[in-house]
Parts: sequence; structure tokens; C-alpha cells
Amino acid sequence: MKINDKKDINSQIDQLRLKLNRAYEAQGHTEKVVKLSQELDKYILSEQQKSLKRKNK
Repeated sequence: MKINDKKDINSQIDQLRLKLNRAYEAQGHTEKVVKLSQELDKYILSEQQKSLKRKNK
């Protein structure tokens, strides 16, 4: 899936957060779920930084 604009990115992030919340509900606060949460945080930060770079050009 190619993500082209801010709306697509936000939609993808929302979908990933929903899946993460479901994992927390199903599995609890396990090491695996915490790792997924950390990876999602890294992805969000990366996309925000890319967005800022595009905006500042």
C-alpha cells in the first residue's frame, strides 16, 4: 500500500492504533504488545518528521 498524503497517513495510523488496542484487550500488557506499541510510536514519529520536511520545503 502506497501512502501519499497526510489523510492516508492519518488513516493508516488510526487503523494501526485500533489493532494495537485490540491486542491490548486480547493479550494484556505483554512484552509483545509493548514492542508493537513502541514500533507504532516510531512509525508515527517518522511520518511526522517526513511531513514536516515536506511542509518546510
